[in-house]
Amino acid sequence: MPAPVHGRCSLTIKGITYLNGACDIVLAEDGSFDVFEHFGQPGYFAKVIRDGAMAQGYWNGARDSDHAQDELGELTRSGACWKNATAKICAWS
Repeated sequence: MPAPVHGRCSLTIKGITYLNGACDIVLAEDGSFDVFEHFGQPGYFAKVIRDGAMAQGYWNGARDSDHAQDELGELTRSGACWKNATAKICAWS
């Protein structure tokens, strides 16, 4: 896994914002990325796994969970964000 970079993130699920501000971002070569409240520590995190113009989203669902087991469904890009009717994941490095 590449080293995280410090940036700004937003994670909103079903109208509740879990991240909004400073965060750690891990970028993949294909444009996929992970956002972390605090990389390597308990906190919220989410994954955007790109597949061309679309992506699949996942998040850990609970602050202390260490797996992104909760599916967020198919996401479409809007600027620095990937979103659908349920979720919005944004990252700025």
